[in-house]
Amino acid sequence: MPGQVLEKNNSPSSVEAQNRSSASEAMTTAINIHKPHKVFSSSDGIVYDDFLPEEVYEQIYHYACIADYEHVNTEGKVARAWRIRDGFPLRSLLNLYYFTDEAQSPDPKPEWSYPTGTALDVFAEHLNVLAPKVGPFIGQPRKDWDRYSDTALSLHDDGSGIYSGAFAYFLNPHWDIHWGGLLMFIDSRASQALQKLKTPQNALDHYKRTWLDPTEENSALWNPGFAQCIFPKRNRIVFIHPDAYHFVTKITPDAGDNARMSLAGFFMKPEKT
Repeated sequence: MPGQVLEKNNSPSSVEAQNRSSASEAMTTAINIHKPHKVFSSSDGIVYDDFLPEEVYEQIYHYACIADYEHVNTEGKVARAWRIRDGFPLRSLLNLYYFTDEAQSPDPKPEWSYPTGTALDVFAEHLNVLAPKVGPFIGQPRKDWDRYSDTALSLHDDGSGIYSGAFAYFLNPHWDIHWGGLLMFIDSRASQALQKLKTPQNALDHYKRTWLDPTEENSALWNPGFAQCIFPKRNRIVFIHPDAYHFVTKITPDAGDNARMSLAGFFMKPEKT
C-alpha cells in the first residue's frame, strides 16, 4: 500500500487559530510567573502590591484614561451606595462580569460579559489567579461565589447578603495623601457593632434610613474609635471581607485635575435555586 503524505494545513483560519492558541499559552505563562507581594493582612482585608506586571498595568491605565464615563445619581432613581455628601463621582459605562461557569454566561453574550475584548479581560485573568489564595476574605470560586462584577464612598460594608467579598484596585500613577481618597477600615469591634444594627428582616430599611439619618451608625463608630488607613498606592489591590465596614475619605480641592482612579468589584454569591 503506497505511503500517504500528510500535508500541513496552512490555511489562514488554521494559522490564525494556532496563533491565538500560542498567544493564550504565553499569556497564561506570564500570569503564572508574576507574583504579587502581600504587604498587609487583618481580619478586614488583605493587601497586595505590584498586583499586575508593569506592562499590564500600563494597558489597564490606558484603558481607564480613554474609557467613557458617566456621573452617578444624575438621572433616574437614586442609588444609595453613594451618600449625599459623596457628590457625583464618575463611573465607567462598561462593567465587566466574569462567570466562573461559562454555562451561566448569558447567550447571546452581552458586551459586559467576559471576554469583552478590552484590557479588563487581562485584569480578570490575573484576578482569577490570585482570588483562590484570598478565600478567607472573599470565599472560594464556584463554592462561595460564582461571578464578579468590576466597577469617594461613605461608610458601608460589601456584604448586603449577595456578596461574598469585594476588591479595590488603585490605578492612579501618583497620589498625595493630603489629597484625600484614603481607604479606611473601621476597627473590627465597631464593624461588629454596626452589623448588629441590621437583621435579615430589616436590612433594606436600615440601609435606606442610614442614607438620610446616620445618627445610630455614627454612635457605634466611637467605641473604640479607631480605623486602619490604606493609601491608594499605584498597582495595589485590596481584598475586603464582606463584614468589614469601610469608607473612602473625601477628595480635597488640592487634588485639582488629579483623578483618584480605581477598579472596584464584588464577588457574588451563587443564586439560590
